[in-house]
Amino acid sequence: MYLWNTRSLVEDLKRGPLPELEQLKYFLFSSALAAMSAAMPSDATQPTFLPAWAAVVTEVSFVMLGIIWCFRSNAAGDNRDFVARFLALHVPIGLRFFALIFVVGVPLVAIVGSTYLLDLNEKAGAVGVVATGALFSFIFYWRVNVRIREISHVG
Repeated sequence: MYLWNTRSLVEDLKRGPLPELEQLKYFLFSSALAAMSAAMPSDATQPTFLPAWAAVVTEVSFVMLGIIWCFRSNAAGDNRDFVARFLALHVPIGLRFFALIFVVGVPLVAIVGSTYLLDLNEKAGAVGVVATGALFSFIFYWRVNVRIREISHVG
């Protein structure tokens, strides 16, 4: 895996697609960077700085573990096209997941009120935020994993 040397990477790619394990490394690294940037605490001076970083570490860990889980399921099958399969499945499963959260979240806010939910979030603290993120990540990667197994074990 090349982290800085694009010239060598270009030469490798000219010879053909990278092996599945090399693709996994690039995919994990780019996904970890995306997860870190999405979960990054916005203000380092806040008193919740340490819990925010715990949430970042947890989210990056779940992203990487979820991807590895799906990669292993694909490898146990035909071991082909993992990154393409994962990225393609990521879109409809992700959209369904966000739609479900929206369908559940909007009525919940309407019923109990946003002030109550914000208060509940403060009471749950960092542990609640991390646990909720972990649960959502697990459900998402479980659904992708089910579909990856379905595709790679055909035949």
